[in-house]
Amino acid sequence: MLALAGRSVALVERSASMFGGTCINIGCVPTKTLLHDADLHHQRGSAETAAAVEQVLADDGIALAHATELASVDAPADGPLTLHLTSGATTRELEVDALLLSTGRVPATDGLGLEAAGVEVDERGAIVVDDFLRTSADKVWAVGDVNGGPQHTYVSFDDHRIVAD
Repeated sequence: MLALAGRSVALVERSASMFGGTCINIGCVPTKTLLHDADLHHQRGSAETAAAVEQVLADDGIALAHATELASVDAPADGPLTLHLTSGATTRELEVDALLLSTGRVPATDGLGLEAAGVEVDERGAIVVDDFLRTSADKVWAVGDVNGGPQHTYVSFDDHRIVAD
């Protein structure tokens, strides 16, 4: 709904490894700033691909703030937020209408009784699986976001092929 009002939002990802894993359109606003503390091309791929992606985002009105950390936020009750940003020895302020903190996903396994079924989980609560998505319990497979794999729809969708094979 913020898009209809022409509002702006900043998205702060929890860690450098999340870049590209967060849907930056989730804020539903046309003007965005993505703050992250890693180089754009740290993911698999070339610097040329990274530059092309950055240009597409810039053309859509999305500004990327490289090697930038959020130091603090001023949040008055009656106005926009002021983000205090640092990049090396440089500091600056950014005024936005909303701030979206992307903290990552946690597998939704609490309360499933996995222990009683003999299904092992890791320290994050993800079900431990082998290369064929088999769990520690006989004839039990784990697919989708509960198995701790990459959190992408296409990966979860492909899980059915792995189990079927």
